[in-house]
Amino acid sequence: MSSEIYYDSLLYPLLCREGDIFGFFDKIFEFLYRRTDFFKFKSDELSIGLAEGEAEKIVRSVFCKYMEKAISEHRSQMTLDIEPNSLDYVAEETVVTTSEADSDEISSTTPEEISSTTPKEKSIVRREEDESYVDAK
Repeated sequence: MSSEIYYDSLLYPLLCREGDIFGFFDKIFEFLYRRTDFFKFKSDELSIGLAEGEAEKIVRSVFCKYMEKAISEHRSQMTLDIEPNSLDYVAEETVVTTSEADSDEISSTTPEEISSTTPKEKSIVRREEDESYVDAK
């Protein structure tokens, strides 16, 4: 079992029981106060404890370590969000070129010929690119 999983399994129930971060830290520091020399001041008479301000330096150092990591991750995410995403094409455009002979043939078509070749019913065409439907004319 990795140490991360091990400590998660120990600390997560405490966090859930306390219900918020403040309560969680209160229990952690209460434990350190009762069971360690973390809040004891080192002196000539006592060989245990920490020099004045040392406990705060330790807490600040550990806090800053993870705050720097969080800031770095946040900046990386912001950079990814700002960069334009490459988009897939929405539609394909086809360019058709005609010769002059074809163009004369098209221009000589009468409106009656066009209407006889155009279906009267409206059909719906499904666009696969965006799963929407468009009316075909």
